[in-house]
Amino acid sequence: MKEGNLTLSQKQLKTLTVIYRFINKDITRQQAADLLGLSTRQISRLKKVVLASGPESLIHKNTGRKPALAIKDETKEAILRIASKPEFSQVNFLHFKEILLTDFGIAIPYSALSSILKNSGKESPQKKKIRHRTHRRKRKPHPGQLIQIDATPYEWFGGASKYALHSAIDDATGKVVGLFLTSNECLYGYLWTMDQCCRRFGVPQTVYLDNHTIFRSPKTGKLTVEELLDGKQVNLTQFGRAMRELGVDLLFAGSPQTKGRVERLWATLQSRLPVEFAKRRIKTLAEAIAFWRKLIWISSTPISRWKPKAAPCSSRSRKRPTWTRFYA
Repeated sequence: MKEGNLTLSQKQLKTLTVIYRFINKDITRQQAADLLGLSTRQISRLKKVVLASGPESLIHKNTGRKPALAIKDETKEAILRIASKPEFSQVNFLHFKEILLTDFGIAIPYSALSSILKNSGKESPQKKKIRHRTHRRKRKPHPGQLIQIDATPYEWFGGASKYALHSAIDDATGKVVGLFLTSNECLYGYLWTMDQCCRRFGVPQTVYLDNHTIFRSPKTGKLTVEELLDGKQVNLTQFGRAMRELGVDLLFAGSPQTKGRVERLWATLQSRLPVEFAKRRIKTLAEAIAFWRKLIWISSTPISRWKPKAAPCSSRSRKRPTWTRFYA
């Protein structure tokens, strides 16, 4: 038996006491088994090891030993040092895991990273919440069959000023096919978003959008019977005329929930995009637009990893080839 103090848990102390009582013949083997919830064979084994090695035989051999696959202290310190930088103050844990791998070459499992950050007092801004699962509309079977577009104002540069990010997402695959940032939601932003979609992926069959006056005249559905009988029609908006020239159908949503794929995309972009801007010291709209053009985010892997892409029901694309005469 080794010299020095020996620390046992409450359970180990109970086991040792019962085994000593059995050794001293104060209780029978069956009584000891009943007290510890073990078989009589296990009681005989414990009696043998206690007589041979003493109380320390009840302590597991790995107690106090650092696991071979444990994260090194140097790595933990480096992770906490990186996490303390101002640009990573609002980063969620999964995004931070990807940043550690791509920018700093540190590969670490998500569970280990979460433990390190939580033990240091940090909490992820994107906490998992218990949500009631609701019925979701099935995805379209073909890529390009339906594109959802929308825009949202947000403090993308971390200050008080809000800018509108226009986005387009493919319903079948969940892939982001267009992004453009402007000072406010406008026709210019939507046209550039659709330009990116058409040039990089092809002209979609249908675009799913809301009832904003950019897409639909405010007089739609308000003509009187007399006006309809006289043949009066509501004129298309500039966006509507552009889509008609491309042969794209417009489908108007009755509520934000009906185009939930693009609405759920905002949670991802609002969590990750400000961090990417802060990393690169991007503070102005002009710098952000240059950032889009330099990295070509729409067709590169960083954006496509932001949302899990679902496999379409059919790999046969419904996007028609771009019309070269339109861009001539």
